[in-house]
Amino acid sequence: TDMPSVLIETAFLSNPGDAALLAQSTFIDRIVAGIVHGISEYTGGPQTPLGQSRSARPPNS
Repeated sequence: TDMPSVLIETAFLSNPGDAALLAQSTFIDRIVAGIVHGISEYTGGPQTPLGQSRSARPPNS
């Protein structure tokens, strides 16, 4: 197929420094913003701000 793809490796849990960063929501937000920016730049699409997702609920709750 000619569909573009990308493998994103942002940090490694086997690295104690990376693992500590991945525990910080601000670090994760920066990673997400960078990924959104890169995809938007590639596709020419809009860059929407980070939002808040709803928590998942267990079934039958």
